[in-house]
Amino acid sequence: MKYCLSPGLFIRRCSDGRFSVTDGKDICARISNADCGLLLDGPDDACPEGRDLISRMALLLQPGTEEPQMQFCSYVRRGAAQISITAACNCRCLHCMASDRSGKMSGTFSPEQFAYILDQCRSVGIRNIDLTGGEPLMHPRFMELVRAVTDRKMKLTAVQTNGSLLTADILSGLKALGQEPVIDVSFDGLGTHDIMRGVPGMEEKALHAMDLVRAAGFPLRCNINVNRLTLPRLAETARFLATQKGAGLFLIMTQPTPRWKENDRGLDLSVSEFYDAGLDVLEAALKERWPGSIHILFMPQVPENRDMSRIFDIWHRRESVPLSMPCYSNCPKACEMIYISHDGRVLPCSALEGYSLEQGMMTGDDVNILKTPLSRILTGSDYMKPFRVTLKDLIAKSPKCGKCPWLPVCRGGCRPGTLQKDMDTACEANCLFFTGGYAERFEKLLT
Repeated sequence: MKYCLSPGLFIRRCSDGRFSVTDGKDICARISNADCGLLLDGPDDACPEGRDLISRMALLLQPGTEEPQMQFCSYVRRGAAQISITAACNCRCLHCMASDRSGKMSGTFSPEQFAYILDQCRSVGIRNIDLTGGEPLMHPRFMELVRAVTDRKMKLTAVQTNGSLLTADILSGLKALGQEPVIDVSFDGLGTHDIMRGVPGMEEKALHAMDLVRAAGFPLRCNINVNRLTLPRLAETARFLATQKGAGLFLIMTQPTPRWKENDRGLDLSVSEFYDAGLDVLEAALKERWPGSIHILFMPQVPENRDMSRIFDIWHRRESVPLSMPCYSNCPKACEMIYISHDGRVLPCSALEGYSLEQGMMTGDDVNILKTPLSRILTGSDYMKPFRVTLKDLIAKSPKCGKCPWLPVCRGGCRPGTLQKDMDTACEANCLFFTGGYAERFEKLLT
């Protein structure tokens, strides 16, 4: 007879890369990679390994079967939700993720809808909220939404903005409500920001917003798209933002969203070009002792204290993982956050917003938080459909992955990046990072 986890229990990836069984609040049991594989497959009392696990975890199991993937992705009682409160925006970005090929999408949550969404998030254990858009500050009742977060004793962890509408009054209002989120200001290069944003004057406004953030004492992070347009002044831009504005940095290889595919005009970088540019910036930051964190897309985030010992320990252990493990099991976004689109759709990653509409994926009522309870979306819908690829599936389509010593760490890499390139194998970017010498260069810089 087969067994599965009892209702309300889930498998969770912990910060050290290992796994546990949780009820969404507390850890009920820490489990090995082998135990995780047995749970995903469904332990069977007909085999010795299954009987042993059933005996050790008797209080957490019940007879029956459940879709193995759901035993993992239902853990999505994650702590965070990123919510697009409006699709309205005062930019016309060349790379917008909130657009499909037909143009910018529309939709704005009313305060009543937003309050309902927050209550749904609380019901599954989510306490941290990021606000994004569109341009979130275009929401006509933005501060009312923040007050709703505060009233529910939830934490506003980030506001992602182009900065053009940010004022000292808004920042004062956030502090008055006891909220001091990271202010994420998009900034796509000195001299190139206005081109990427499609509106003149946005660079000056973004830089002014950074000054307001710094004066008010809020943490600041700048997201920089890296492509052939922004590359020539990338190092100069990064140095300026870190040393003059006190910003943490996130370097993003401009993603092949539907809008970017229409607009790139040969501006895409190869993955190796992006990595070389990003690691050059990281090297300069370390040598010149820039303040702030540095995150290069597809690489681990480097904190301000530069301590990467936990990450490198995981790399060196390379503990084997069960082939029934989902490929997304090493993705921080897919495992630690949900994304709620401005139209109510719940997605595993914001990068899939425009792409999913274009492909007709995750568009039904079963993934819409305004139509279906969030607990049901996370456990019984198409929410994770694009991610339901196991390591076994990956190896079947890409045999080289089965022979790669980095598989326990990589686990197939970035799923949205793979989907948007019309591939169904390992992520090209992650593969190159681990097998092309970039991981070694990254570690050498930081040790």
